[in-house]
Amino acid sequence: MRISKITVTLYLRNTLYAIRNTKYDIRYTPKITRFAAIGMKILHLSNNLIPGGAGKTARTINKAMQMAGMQSQMLDVPVKTKADRIKSIFRAYYDKVPLQFYNRQYKTAFSTANIGIGLQNFPEVKEADILHLHWVHQGYIGFRDLDYLSTLNKKVFINMHDNWWLSGGCHVTHGCEKWRTGCGACPQLHSDDQNDLSHNIFRKKRAVLKKIKPVIICASQWMYERAKIAPLFEGFEITRIPYCIDLEKYQPIDKIRACDTLNLPTDKILAMFGSVDINDPNKGFIYFRDAVNRIENPEIEIVLFGNIHETDTGLNKKVNYLGLLKDDYSLACAYSAADVFVAPSLEDNFPNTVLESLACGTPVTAFNIGGMPDMITHLQSGFLAEAKNVLELAEGIITCINDTGNMSTFARKRAEEVFSFAK
Repeated sequence: MRISKITVTLYLRNTLYAIRNTKYDIRYTPKITRFAAIGMKILHLSNNLIPGGAGKTARTINKAMQMAGMQSQMLDVPVKTKADRIKSIFRAYYDKVPLQFYNRQYKTAFSTANIGIGLQNFPEVKEADILHLHWVHQGYIGFRDLDYLSTLNKKVFINMHDNWWLSGGCHVTHGCEKWRTGCGACPQLHSDDQNDLSHNIFRKKRAVLKKIKPVIICASQWMYERAKIAPLFEGFEITRIPYCIDLEKYQPIDKIRACDTLNLPTDKILAMFGSVDINDPNKGFIYFRDAVNRIENPEIEIVLFGNIHETDTGLNKKVNYLGLLKDDYSLACAYSAADVFVAPSLEDNFPNTVLESLACGTPVTAFNIGGMPDMITHLQSGFLAEAKNVLELAEGIITCINDTGNMSTFARKRAEEVFSFAK
């Protein structure tokens, strides 16, 4: 089924009209039957084996579409058998094979699209009318898969969860601007060769994206501005749509109940930091550590969740370790127990942790980078500090801790008004 740009635009317009003329209860989203009526099948593609915010976001978007009456589903990597699991491990390692030629490469996230799951073997791909690509790396979609998609004559959307689609392989650019000129001599590969792996990946992307002609979706204004000047997206439609969040799962929980659930103290001020990998330098734990160490308040304790590789955090306050929280209720309890959530990332698009914290009514202190200003309203739902400024970060933590409840109320209200499924 060939869907033209005009058709997509008309149905999006009709959907927006339906939304604007419907009164929504937060708990239930009325079905929008225009999509269901035309039988438009939407398939979301995201690597379900890799933990992280992008995959979680893809599933949330899929759920929101289903609640709106759309025929939407995920395409997951099969892991039912031992053979499936071995294949998945092999693909993840094979994707990194080209990196072995760069033995001085920095340990940053870098994907080559060297191998994929073979989309031609999945009937769901052929049956779908719209293909929505999310975080498809580390052996999920390779260049052969992208070439295959280009032959299907289907409408393709790409959600920019990080910088991979506009770069020569890196997910976080770490201040590098070479994605604007074709990459090559990649700092993350520690390469001085202009025709290195990053340049070759960039060249392959340009060729296949020209054939696919995807619509580029950016959650934040920061990513939108990048996408507009990215050479790889020249001539493509680029739009900005914030992520949504399940407001039933992420909502304020009574603090005492939340603390009791996670065995946290109820008589302390709790400053929280969390990430899938706390030791990821881009998440800025060292800035969190230095900021809270400067705050002289014996009532403050620290809450950490995520993978922690080192037992000595360097914090001068009592630390409560929650480990890797995998279910939504535990996460909602953690946010509700905390008096402030701190997210000092150096480069971030639209982190789920910030969105979840706001939905639970917990103010957020973060650096004023990436998509943070799209999510946090300074001095209303949190505090935006100058990037890498530890003193301002500490000030922000104190400001949120001293809040009398206005920030909490505004944070939840903003989540309802801007990031709900209906919106």
